Amino acid sequence: MPHIVVEHSGNLADTVDVAGLLQCLKKAALETRQMQEEGLRIRSLASPHWLVGDGSPTNAFMHITVRIRPGRSEAVKTDVLETLHEAACNWLQPQFETMALGLTIELQEIDIAFRRLRSSLPTSPELIK
Repeated sequence: MPHIVVEHSGNLADTVDVAGLLQCLKKAALETRQMQEEGLRIRSLASPHWLVGDGSPTNAFMHITVRIRPGRSEAVKTDVLETLHEAACNWLQPQFETMALGLTIELQEIDIAFRRLRSSLPTSPELIK
């Protein structure tokens, strides 16, 4: 079950439609054909306290972590990362033009040997392995 976690500085909550961004990332993730809608877990976490660069309260950050199951080629993982990065950059373009904003995105493979899952959500059996 892929996870997309969007962490961001609290000052973005006033200028970014975060719920819209999550929908945008969902659409982009599904377009990669590497994630199934029923398995996606997408969420945001706003940081009420943050320091970016020189500590100016107008500086902002967003960090997106994408966690997927292992087994995909480097080319596929790169495509997933680039697709989501482009979607986020496009969504955040107004902020890039009006404020000091740093965006990072990172793809991590889930170590399934050290993961446990229990779910009553309707899902395909292959998503639970």
